[in-house]
Parts: sequence; structure tokens; C-alpha cells
Amino acid sequence: MLLRFPIILAALTLALLSMSCSGSSPTACTLELIVGISPRDTTLSVGESFIPKVETGGGCTKVAPTPFSLSTPDPNTAQVDNFLHTVKAVRSGIAVVAVSDATGRYGSLGQITVHVR
Repeated sequence: MLLRFPIILAALTLALLSMSCSGSSPTACTLELIVGISPRDTTLSVGESFIPKVETGGGCTKVAPTPFSLSTPDPNTAQVDNFLHTVKAVRSGIAVVAVSDATGRYGSLGQITVHVR
């Protein structure tokens, strides 16, 4: 009787783990972060601003949305506001806005190229 308990427990654990993935596919679950950023490239006139859409999730498991931050090495062309998550065109040129994980867990999530005319 004592030998059967660990076997039953292992079988139940495997069954619960296999149910955690969506659907009945044999895909293994991962904690991998999936990131969607849009737009990846945009054109603005001086004075215009936009709010980039950043969505995060994870493989088969549910990953809570990851807070993000925006930055640019050229604030003379485009400025970012991390409180409002906006990017504002300041002067003609091209600026690259980096999108990063604000918690530091994942680091860089991607970038957005902003063309200012």
C-alpha cells in the first residue's frame, strides 16, 4: 500500500501539469515571455504624441502583464513620459525609443522607431 501512494501522487501531478496547458496539444508549458509592441515604426509631426501599445504574456501559463518603461538616447527629437507612457515628437529627425521591463526581470523588450517631420 505504501508503495502505491507515491505512484498515484506522481500520476496525479502529471495529470494536473498536463491540464495547465491550453487545449489538448502535447506542447510543453514554458514561462517564456511573449511581447507585442505596436507600432514598431511610426511617423509624427513636431508636437504630436502617441501611446505605444505594449502587451506581454507567456506560453501556456498565464503571465501577469509586465510594467514597462520607455527611454530614448535622443530626447531632442522625441521625449518620453513614463507616467503617461507617451512619446512626443519634439524636432525633425529619427529617434529610437527603447521599451524595457520596468521590474528589471526581463530587461529590453524591444524598440520603436519614431520619424519626426
